[in-house]
Amino acid sequence: MKRRITINILLSFVLVPIIMAARDYYFIVILKDHSFFYGTFWEYETLELLITLLITPLFWLIFFMLPYNLIILKKEKKRRLRFYEKVLYFELLLMIAWFLLGVIENLWSHPFWKNLNAVFYFLPFSILFAGLVHLFVDRKEHSSTMQKLNAPLAQ
Repeated sequence: MKRRITINILLSFVLVPIIMAARDYYFIVILKDHSFFYGTFWEYETLELLITLLITPLFWLIFFMLPYNLIILKKEKKRRLRFYEKVLYFELLLMIAWFLLGVIENLWSHPFWKNLNAVFYFLPFSILFAGLVHLFVDRKEHSSTMQKLNAPLAQ
């Protein structure tokens, strides 16, 4: 459980800010899109430092990583989940958040097929985060559990 908590905190507070900074770099420097901020990339990052490094990772940890891990732990009590099932659970959480945000943002005023691209937009993030949790936590926990079960009983 310590490994699961540590990996989730690392993913939330390291990988999420890197992804956000890469997205901002792509828009501001590569595409030269100054529609939402007129200035350099570093000026934007210094203004958004608190949001990028603290607020967004904290929300990501609470609203995405925590429910994902609770679902995975509950489902794995019944049977071992396959990797694609874990990815689909993470995708489901992202889609639920997208739909709830869509209610607030009036997303449903557009035709529904224009909103279906969110499924493909969230898929790489689902594969990335579910894959890293699977690689660093679930696989190790499963192998250590199997070693404990296969170990001879001490008398």
